[in-house]
Parts: sequence; C-alpha cells; structure tokens
Amino acid sequence: MRILLTWLVAGLSLSCLAQSTLPPLVASGTLIGEGVKLHDEKKYDEAIARYRLVSRNDTNYAWALSELSLTCTAQKDYEKAIEAAREGLKTNTAFTQDLYLKLGNALDGAGQSEKALTVYKEGLEKFPHSHQLYYEQGVALERLKRTTEAIQSFQAAIDRYFFHTGSHLALGRLCGENGYPVQGVLSLMTFLVLQPESGQAAPALVFLEKFTTDEKYLTAARQPVGITDAFPEVTRLVRSKLALNNGYELKTKMGYKAVRQIQLVLEKLPAAPQNSGDFWVRTYAPLYRKLWQSGPYEAFTYYIMAPVDNAAATKYKKDDKDIRLFRDWAAEAFSQVNGYKKSKITGTETICRHLYYSSGRLRMIAEKEDEKKKIYTGAFESY
Repeated sequence: MRILLTWLVAGLSLSCLAQSTLPPLVASGTLIGEGVKLHDEKKYDEAIARYRLVSRNDTNYAWALSELSLTCTAQKDYEKAIEAAREGLKTNTAFTQDLYLKLGNALDGAGQSEKALTVYKEGLEKFPHSHQLYYEQGVALERLKRTTEAIQSFQAAIDRYFFHTGSHLALGRLCGENGYPVQGVLSLMTFLVLQPESGQAAPALVFLEKFTTDEKYLTAARQPVGITDAFPEVTRLVRSKLALNNGYELKTKMGYKAVRQIQLVLEKLPAAPQNSGDFWVRTYAPLYRKLWQSGPYEAFTYYIMAPVDNAAATKYKKDDKDIRLFRDWAAEAFSQVNGYKKSKITGTETICRHLYYSSGRLRMIAEKEDEKKKIYTGAFESY
C-alpha cells in the first residue's frame, strides 16, 4: 500500500511539473489570423502580442515571424523587424521568400539600402521568378539614385508578372522624369488600366499630362538611364505638341491634353520588329497597337479617365456598357501577355504557358497547352 501511495504521489508531482513547464497548446493559425486583422486595423501592439504567442516549435512559427517582421516595420521598429526576419530565415520553409522580402524592406526602411540589396540578390538566387523581389530591389536602387539599375529591376518584375501594378507605375514615372515621354505613357497607361480605383491613379494622370505637355519636361535634356528610344519619331511628335492643336482629330469625347497625347502615341506606334530586344516594343507596343486598330479605344479613354473626370467616373460607377466593353477586352489581352511568354524549359527559348497563383507568384510553366481540354503537355516546371 505504501509503495502504491509513493507511485501516486510521484505521478502527481510529474503531472504538476509538466503542467508548469510545458507551454499550453494554442491554435497558432487562429492567433496569426487575429494578428493580421489587428495589423490591418493598425492595432500593431495587439497584433505583435498575438504573434509572440506562437511557439518556436510550432509549424506556423515562420509564418508568425514573417507577420511579426511586417508589423514591426509598420511601427518603424526596424531592429525588431530585422531580428524576426533573420530568425525566420534560419530554416527553409514555405515562407522563406516572404522573409527575404520582409528582411530587405526592414533594412531599406532603416536606411541600410546596400544591405537590403544584398538580401534581395540572395533571395533572387533562390527565387528567380519572384516579381516582388525584383520590384523591391528596384525601390532600393532608386533610393540610392541608381536609376538605370532601378529601371532594369522594374522591367524584370513586369517580365515575370505583367499584372504587377507598382512596377508599371514606378517605370512610367522614371521614364517621364528622365525625358522619355512615349515610354512613360505606355507604362503609366498600363498602371491606369490595372488600378483605376487606386489612390495613385489621379496623381499618375496628372503627372502623365505634365511630362507630355509641360516644356520643362519636353525640352529637358534626356538623362543617361540605359534607355535607347525605339520610338524617335513618336517622341518628336509628342514634343511638337501636334495633338494639342485644335485641328487634331480626336476619336473620343475625352478632350484632355493627356488623352490627346495618349491618342497620338497609340496612333503613331510603329509595328514592332520581330524579336526586338527593346522592353517597351516587345511588352507594350503590340498590345496598344491592337487597341488602337481594332479595340474599344473610346471606352478605354473613359476607363482610364474615371479618376479625374465626372462623366467617366459616372460611367465607371454604373458599370456602363463602355466600361464593361473595355474591361472585357483588357482582361483577355492582358492575360495573353502575362500567360504566354518566352522560357527556356525545353533548352531553347520558346513561347510557353505560364500559370500563376492568385498572389501573383508563378505556379507552373508548361511547354504546350490544349485550351479546349485544359491540359498541358511537353516539358513543364512547377514552383
């Protein structure tokens, strides 16, 4: 009896010890979800408290660290943001790419842009298809006044994911600022098509009109930023302000100066030479030549001017037939640009099908696609 009692007491002691030293089980996914919601509500301290409840041994620990780094960056507590991201990168997980982004952003925010570039470079060696890493690299390069390299990074981001709006906006702005109005128009138009409801849409339109009509921009010497103008004649016509003359025939009721210059650019775009290496020729020119020649051009002008024009805004809010017409056209045309592009998965460069997750990250490259059967054949890579 005494032996049995001894074992019972020992077992009870061990049970109490376990209860006092082991962390309680928590639904980590729920905690992180609550933290994300609190972050979105700008309740950063409360969000951080949720993330810190996730144990180091939890399968969602890297996710918690990624969100923790983001929230600390939002608080401008860059030291803790850097610490969290570096801790998360010690283990290879599904959040490794996110953590490279979070670490680079925190370093850049802390004024350590050169270190941020090292992080982005390391991340791109592991994730060469990441448009986000290329975009953030471009932001850091621009901060360091390395404009030529920034432009190249934004181009690389767009090559990897055509729907990345921030890269079109940044690229268009840099072109306008540095004396390349046609390139600036093509990039900013694309941003406006993709993000007409963005708070940045109206300022983008204002700037587009400024660099295509203001003498300060039109007569300024071009900066050596690595761009060779593939549209010299169109550039000459934009600078001449031909489209601003009353005798210039508009194909839309939107008579703004910006729209006049946009129409001139589309009207005069030359046919793209086959296999052109110029980014704007191969990326934008075929798309906008098609819009001008056979697409709903007038509906397009209402669509992009909705952020600043009352009549266009009314059409947009009512989802007018013109708005639907252009949106449907753009959805198909832009998806073709994003979904079919060159790849070397077969060993030689050829046009392949690219498929993406809803986040914009690359899911698969397939050599061939049977659109009717929705099947993919030949060589393929998944990510």
